[in-house]
Amino acid sequence: RQIVRNGYAKVRVPQGKNESGSHELEQLLELESQAKGEPLGIHVLGKKGRSIAAGISSDLLLDSWKGKTLKGIVEFVVTGSLFKVSVYDSATDAWIQRDLQLAGLQCPGFKRDQESNKPVPMPYALNAKFCTESNLLHRDIEFVVLHGERQGGAGSGTNFNYPLYCQVTKVEGKPGFTIAETLLQTGLAKTLGWSLVECGADAMKLRMAEKAGRDAQRGVWIGFKAENSAASLGTQSGPFKVLEIVSGDTLVVIPEQGSTNPLRVSLASIRAPRIARGNAAEEFGGFEAREFLRQKLIGQNKKVKVDIRYQKSMNPQATATGGAAAAPISGAASPPGPPMIFADVSLERPDGTMENMALSLVNQGLANVTRHRSGEDTSAIYEELLAAEKAALDEKKGIHKSGQAAPRRMNDLTTKDSAKRAKDMLTFLERAGVIRGIVEYASTGSRFRLYVPKDHMLVAVALRGARAPSAARKRPGPSPNTWVVEDPGEPGGEDSLFFSKSQYMQRDVEFEVFGVDRNGTFLVDMYIRSGSQSRDIAEELLEAGFAKFTSHASGPKFASSKYENAEKKAKEAKRGIWMYSTNEEEKQEQASAAALEATEGSMGVPKLIFVSGVAMGGRIFYRELDAEGHDGIKKLEAAFKELSAANQVQANVAELRNGELIAVLLDKSWFRAKVVRKMPDRVLVKLIDVGTETYIHSGMPYKIPAGSYLSKERPLSRELRMEGIVVAGANENEGADTYSDSQFADQATHWLQQRVVAQPVIVVPCAVQNGVLQVELYEKKEGDSDLKEQIKGTSVNREILHSGLARVVRLKGAVGKAALAKYEQDEQVARMAHLNLFEYGDPFASDEDEPSKANRM
Repeated sequence: RQIVRNGYAKVRVPQGKNESGSHELEQLLELESQAKGEPLGIHVLGKKGRSIAAGISSDLLLDSWKGKTLKGIVEFVVTGSLFKVSVYDSATDAWIQRDLQLAGLQCPGFKRDQESNKPVPMPYALNAKFCTESNLLHRDIEFVVLHGERQGGAGSGTNFNYPLYCQVTKVEGKPGFTIAETLLQTGLAKTLGWSLVECGADAMKLRMAEKAGRDAQRGVWIGFKAENSAASLGTQSGPFKVLEIVSGDTLVVIPEQGSTNPLRVSLASIRAPRIARGNAAEEFGGFEAREFLRQKLIGQNKKVKVDIRYQKSMNPQATATGGAAAAPISGAASPPGPPMIFADVSLERPDGTMENMALSLVNQGLANVTRHRSGEDTSAIYEELLAAEKAALDEKKGIHKSGQAAPRRMNDLTTKDSAKRAKDMLTFLERAGVIRGIVEYASTGSRFRLYVPKDHMLVAVALRGARAPSAARKRPGPSPNTWVVEDPGEPGGEDSLFFSKSQYMQRDVEFEVFGVDRNGTFLVDMYIRSGSQSRDIAEELLEAGFAKFTSHASGPKFASSKYENAEKKAKEAKRGIWMYSTNEEEKQEQASAAALEATEGSMGVPKLIFVSGVAMGGRIFYRELDAEGHDGIKKLEAAFKELSAANQVQANVAELRNGELIAVLLDKSWFRAKVVRKMPDRVLVKLIDVGTETYIHSGMPYKIPAGSYLSKERPLSRELRMEGIVVAGANENEGADTYSDSQFADQATHWLQQRVVAQPVIVVPCAVQNGVLQVELYEKKEGDSDLKEQIKGTSVNREILHSGLARVVRLKGAVGKAALAKYEQDEQVARMAHLNLFEYGDPFASDEDEPSKANRM
């Protein structure tokens, strides 16, 4: 009745007897007559219907409408997030109709069936459409246009009538209602990352609405499982200390209390330019981004908070290169790398407020913000990061500058082929005096890689006054922050390395160069500033018990007495590597030293020994024989039988300590062993009466009673080397960066085992070097007891040279000349036949085994 009375419709009169009319027909005819009489609506003569504007492109509307609050009527709903609206334009007295898309989100839509060509709704598409229809259809709304399509936007000319992305700010009859948040909270839509950037302060509200729907498992989120969410990683308590800045967005931290396991984290939702690593070139701004974090986070009294947000599994090849993974060889699938942990990292300022490191980097234009897909976890301040990035882009800060400068060039003296260049730089560095550097890396507690900013130079250095034990060699494990140990290193090596990393890693230091070794490593004195004072790093390591004094070092300014006193303090306090040293062990060391001195007094006199084992690089372990030909092993066997009868006590593997003396049962035989290194699934021990090392597992070790013969008797096995020669594999033990002979190491070890192990042999002592006896070795012949007659034959030293599995030592001094004069003809046999080491000629330099200049002073 109201429609007819206002002239918006005509009354239809029934035609014929068979068509019945409404019971209100007469009343409707009366109302129509009144509308005609006034006249109203369609009864006004000459008045046309609503004018619909045509031919207006979305480009023009975007330029005209963007950022303005407009009023319109929702005419039709296509999907839950796409609908048609009519807007009255008073300037042209016409209505403009255009499709609008809700900014920052997208609802499930419809796809056309290939056979029937009919639209088929995707899951929850009809639910989303009904939600929008019931709340917006045919209602007056107010909206703000934010942007156009991601592709085919303003000025592209590829799509004349593309939808405009908007925010609906008001709906008639629904105060405070927001359609976008409603769709997200009910799980009928997902956020649209690239569009969400344009939503400003409302972007966080949309993300929180989506999170509410996801957490409640509504709509499209039913059955969703966030495997890489922060909840699955557990919580991390703070504060933390930063050990290392790996790059501009990755760092290594450790809790100040509790666990001592380092945690490698990347800053959530950003990516900084990559620094030079290996063969990968440095990206513009990579060094500046890392240096920004280093100056902010490295140092004492820096309290850092780590809030883990999510983790991602990375392909190992992609992780290494910072890009897409290379194609696998022969179609083999690459195993996934360890997941990366992403976190919000904040630094506590002096006033107690927190500074977010990711936000600081983005503000300086030193990082880009990652665009996350819907459903992904992000940084807690993701919207602030986006806003900061936009500001940095507008101001053209950092990496956003036009005409970027070339990345820094660096003289790297740490590569395998740079030993000669390092030696050429020795004079320059010695004359430079005190040099400022930054500790880039620590391979052991006393060996470092330093960056010299003034000369853009990277150098490898070793402390000349202290030597720390070598650390374990590891590779990343399958789970986050886990490692697989490939080489356990020396006892105390891990503790020493951790101490140096925690105290000196990426700190500003000063150093003086006093020599260079054959591998291109400079021998230095190094200091770190603490206020107005300088601390000697070698002295700190010795006093903390994480290194041993290198008594053979010498040269200008060498403070030997200072270092000896520091080591003495650590020994007395039993700190670091001296923690497990006992009086019995000290007595055994003194006894071994006395025996070695006695041997020095009988140089050139042949004697009979028993070889108990051979290790890589020509390391031979032997036992002395008494006048009756006994090596002392029978006494140990008898002591073990007594111990077995007294009900031996099994040792708990978890309670074993590095350096502890234990008994192990191997192949039904008992051995004394010293713990070298504990690992999660096994323990590396050294069989002290054999000389070799092996792994044992739970159930194999037993305790040795204190005060027993087994605990007091010194190790029966000692080490010797063949004089004047270097066996294949010896350089690998020293970490040489020159010609690698490792491919022949196993063959050389097997060759020696076949000839000398587990049998008496004759040795002629020639010298003692670094506490190791140097001998000429002979196989013992059956039936002949005159040792002087037996050594008239060819020695094992010469035979292994003939096989090409060893070479004459390369030294410049008298020792080298004597070895060359004695063994050159034997080496020539293998060289002429191109055997093993000499397959392609002679790859060894004349000073291949030359010690450092500092050691010769």
